[in-house]
Amino acid sequence: MRRLRIWAITTMAAFALYALVGFFIVPKIAHSQIEKQARALLHREATVSRVRFNPFTLAAVVEGLNLKDRDGAELFHLDSLSADFQVSGILRRAFRFREIVVLGPQAVARITADGRLSIADLFEKSADDKPAAPGSPLPRALVDHFMVRGGAAKFVDESRTPAFVEAVGPLDLELHGLTTIPDESGDHAITLGLGEGARIRWSGRQTVEPLKFVGKVEITNIRLPHLWEYLAATNPLMLRDGKGDLTCSYDIHKGADGELAVDINDAGAAVRDLAVRPRSGGDDWLTVPLIEVVGAEVHWPEARAEVQTIRVKGPRALAWLDKDQVVSWKAAFPAATTGATASAAPASERKPWTAKIGAFEIVEASAHVEDRSFQPNIVVDVTDVALKLLNLTDDLKAPIPATLSARINGAGEASASGTVVADPPTADLDVALRSLDLKPFNPYAIHFPWADIRSGTAEASGKLHVGNGSPAIKFDGAVTLKDFQIAGAGLDRIVACDRAAAEGVSVTVFPEKIQIAKLELDGAFADVNIDSDGNVNLKQIFVTKEAVPATAVIPSEPLDLAIRSIAIRNATAEFTDESLILPFDTKIHSINGSIKDLSTKAAAAARLNLEGRIADTGYFKSDGTLHVGAPFASTDVGVLFRGVNMPELTPYSAQFAGYSIAKGVLDVDVRYRIEDGRLVGEHRVVAKDLTLGPKVEGATGPGLPVRLAIALLKDKDGKIDLQIPIEGTIDSPEFNYNAVFWQAFKTILGSVAKAPFLAIGRLFGAGKEDLELVGFAAGQTALPAPEQEKLAKMGAELSQKTELTLEVEGRFDPVTDVDAIRRMRLEQRIDTKREGTPDLEAILQALYSETFSPERLEAERQKFPADAAGFYDALRARLLAADDVSQSALDDLARARSAAIVAAITAPGGLDASRVKILDPATIKRKKQGSELVPSEMTLTAGD
Repeated sequence: MRRLRIWAITTMAAFALYALVGFFIVPKIAHSQIEKQARALLHREATVSRVRFNPFTLAAVVEGLNLKDRDGAELFHLDSLSADFQVSGILRRAFRFREIVVLGPQAVARITADGRLSIADLFEKSADDKPAAPGSPLPRALVDHFMVRGGAAKFVDESRTPAFVEAVGPLDLELHGLTTIPDESGDHAITLGLGEGARIRWSGRQTVEPLKFVGKVEITNIRLPHLWEYLAATNPLMLRDGKGDLTCSYDIHKGADGELAVDINDAGAAVRDLAVRPRSGGDDWLTVPLIEVVGAEVHWPEARAEVQTIRVKGPRALAWLDKDQVVSWKAAFPAATTGATASAAPASERKPWTAKIGAFEIVEASAHVEDRSFQPNIVVDVTDVALKLLNLTDDLKAPIPATLSARINGAGEASASGTVVADPPTADLDVALRSLDLKPFNPYAIHFPWADIRSGTAEASGKLHVGNGSPAIKFDGAVTLKDFQIAGAGLDRIVACDRAAAEGVSVTVFPEKIQIAKLELDGAFADVNIDSDGNVNLKQIFVTKEAVPATAVIPSEPLDLAIRSIAIRNATAEFTDESLILPFDTKIHSINGSIKDLSTKAAAAARLNLEGRIADTGYFKSDGTLHVGAPFASTDVGVLFRGVNMPELTPYSAQFAGYSIAKGVLDVDVRYRIEDGRLVGEHRVVAKDLTLGPKVEGATGPGLPVRLAIALLKDKDGKIDLQIPIEGTIDSPEFNYNAVFWQAFKTILGSVAKAPFLAIGRLFGAGKEDLELVGFAAGQTALPAPEQEKLAKMGAELSQKTELTLEVEGRFDPVTDVDAIRRMRLEQRIDTKREGTPDLEAILQALYSETFSPERLEAERQKFPADAAGFYDALRARLLAADDVSQSALDDLARARSAAIVAAITAPGGLDASRVKILDPATIKRKKQGSELVPSEMTLTAGD
C-alpha cells in the first residue's frame, strides 16, 4: 500500500508537473522564442498577444501575431494559428497534425522607395551560409486538414508617386491530406478574393514526395484597369474598363531525371468589356467586348506552347491623323530602341520555345478613322471587319494563310485572301474591292485642288504583293470606276464618265509606276468653259504648288504612267465661250476612237484616232502623234471638221468680224506640229454658201470691209477655200493661240479687202495693175480695146459673186481733158470752115477775127514780122485758150465714160446691170501708174 501510495503520489505529481509545464511554461517559452527567433532569423520585431498549449490534447494556439518590417511598417499579422498535434503519427514515423487552422492572416508585400522588395534581405545569402546538402529528404509530416480563413494581402509600391496600393482578399485555403510521406497525396482547394467580385479558385491534389501537383485554376472577374495602372502608369492611355477570366488544368511534377515538368492543358482566357481612352479624357479610342483564348497548352521542359483559337469579337477603334500627319496612337507606343538586350541566359543554355496558334480571328470589328491633315477632314468608317490567320508558329518565315473582309463607309466591300510572312514582312494576296464610294476621298486628289468628286464608285480585283524587295508593293489586276463625276470651277459636272474599266493594271510602289494594258472609257464627258476674262475652267482645277496643302507630298518627277490602249466610246463634251461679245456654246457628242501607247516616260510617241459629231450636223476626226511627257517638245496632230453649221459660230464672227452668220457650212483641216516648243500650224478652211447676217450691235470688228472680202474669196460655186498658216513659240508667256490664228485670218481678209480687184483679176489671169481704174484717152468717152476686154472678163467673174455690187465713178482731168476738149472743138470749127475756105491759114485768121477782132489779128501779125509759123501757132494757142470748157461739159464727159464702163461690164455674160451703181462725176483722184489715160474708178461693195 505504501508503494502504491508512493507511486500514486509520484504519478499525480508528475501529472501535475506535466500539466503545469504544458499549460503555463510551454506557452511562455513559445511566446519568447517566437519573438526571439524573429529577431535572430528575420531581423524584424514580432509580437504575440497570447500563446496557449493543451498538454493533454497537444493542441497549440498562437493569437495576435504581428510582424513588423525593419522600418516598423506592417509586414504580417494573423488573428490566430491553431495546430492539433496527433501522437498517432509515431506509428507512421511522421509528425502528424489532425488540423491546422489559420485565421485572419494579413500580409503586406512592399517595394520601398529605392525600388527593392522590403524583405529582399531575407533572400540574400551571406558568405557564412552553408549550402544545403544535396538530396536531403524532407521531414516526414502529415496534416490531415489545413485551413486558412479570412486571409488578406496587400501590395504596396512606394517607388511610385503616389504610392500604388492593391489589396487582395479574402483568402480561403483548405488542404486535405497534406503530407511529405513518399507516394501519399492529398487534396487542396484555395479561394482568393481580389475585390469587386474577382476570385481565384484553385483545387486539386498534391504529392510532396515525389513532387506532383494536379488540379485546376479558375480566375474570374479580374479587374484589369488597376493592373494597367501599375504596369503602365506613365502611358498616355488609360484602361477605363475591362475584366478578365482564366481557367487551366495543370500537372506539375518531377520527372525520372529529377527535372521539374509543367503541363498546362485546356487553358482558356477571356477579356471582357475592354475600353481604352487617353488620360486627358474624351471618347474611348478602343473598345473590345470580348477576347477569347480557347484550347491553350504549355509544356515544360519541352518548351512548347499551343493555342487552338484566339478570337477577338466586336472591337471598335478610333484613330486619326492630325494636321502634322502624326497618328493619334503614336504616343502610346514607345520608340523602338536599337542594340541587343541582355538575355536571361546564354542561348546555348536555353531550349528555344516552339509556339503555335491554330487560328487567330477578329470578327465584327469596326474602326472610325479621320485624316485631319486635310480640310475638310477625310472620314472613313470601316465596319464588319473579319480577319482570320491560320497556323501561326514561331517559325517567322513560314507562310500564314490569311483572309480579310470589311465594309468601307457602308457600301464599299473589301476582301483579301492569301498568305503573309512575318520575317521578312511579306504578303501575297488575292484582293477585291467593290462599290467603294470615292466622294469621301476627294481631298486626296491633290493634283486637282479645286475639283470636287460628286459621285463615283471604284471596283478592283487582282493580286497584291508586299515585300522588302523592289518593288515594295505591287498590284496586278483590273480597276473599274462607275458613275464618276467631278464638279469644279462653278459647275456641278465638269468631268464625268459612266464607266472607266482598266484591264491588265500593274501598279508598283518604290518605284512608283503604273502600267495599263487596256482602258475603256464609256460615256466620258467634259464641260469646257471659257469665262469672260478668257480663263479656261479646266485650267482652274489643275494644281499649282501654291495651291497644294503644305502636308501634301508632291513627287519631284512626273508619274511613270503607261497605257497601251485607250478605247473611247460615246464620249461627249460641252463647250462654252463667254469671252466673246455673244456667248457661244455647242455640244460635241458621239466621240469614239482610241489612244494607243500613251506614256509619260517613253521616247516613242502615242497615237490618237478620234471622231465624233458637232451639234446636229457637224463631224470631226483627229489623228496624229504626241509625247505626253513633253507635249511641247514634239507633237504632230491633225484635226478634221466637216459640215459645221456656221450660224452657230455667230459669236466668233461677231467677236472677230462684227457680223452674224446667216447661213453656211464649214469644213476645216488642221495640222499642228510642235518641235522644240515651236508651233507650226496649217489650217485649210473651206466655207460653203457663207452668208453674213446683220452687224452685231456693239461689235467693233477688224476694221475691214468684211462682207466684201468674203464675197471676193468665194469661187463660182460659193465656196471659200483658204490656207491659214500660224507659227509661234508655244511656251512663251506672250503666245496666245487665238490671237495668232485670228491675226492670220485678219491678214488674209485685209489683203483681199484692200485690193478687191486684184483678187478678181487673179481669177482671169490679170496682172497686178490697178484693175479698178478704167483709162480713157483725154477728152474721149470710148473705151480702148484692152480696157474693154478687161471689163468683159471682170464682168463675167463678178456675175458669179452675187453679194457684190459695183460702183462706177466717171472722172475727168481738169487739165488734160480740158485741153483735149478745146483741141477737139477747134478742129470742129476748122472743119466747118473748110467747105468754103480750104486754106488752113485763111481759116485760122478768119476764126481769130471772129473770136476777137480784125484789129487784134493785125496786132498779132505785127508780133511775128518774119516768122509765119510762129504767127499761126500763136493764133491756134490764142483760140484754144479763149475756148471756155464748162463744168457741165466735164461732167457730161465723166458720165459718158461711166456709161461706157457700165456697157462693157454688163455686156452679155457679164455683170447684171441691177448690181451696178453710177456715182456722180468727179475729178480724177489718182492715175494709173505708167499710163497717160484719164482713169475713171470702180469700187466693189458688199453691203458693209
